[in-house]
Amino acid sequence: MGCEVVIFSPARRASRKLLERVVEFIRVLDCEDRICEFNQEACRIDAFNGKKSLVRSFPSELPITLLAQKLSY
Repeated sequence: MGCEVVIFSPARRASRKLLERVVEFIRVLDCEDRICEFNQEACRIDAFNGKKSLVRSFPSELPITLLAQKLSY
């Protein structure tokens, strides 16, 4: 396995959009042919060293009370 990147976001749409932006960046670099698999949760890419790299996105649901405690410090 090559590099593995995990994107956590407080909202499902935001984490999905961040993954889409990573894929857009790969396309801008004219490396779209290196994308092996792409769905709503993951993108698998052929790396330059021959290994497969993986970018995943997950919505992380942080409870509002915990978030408020962290912001009050």
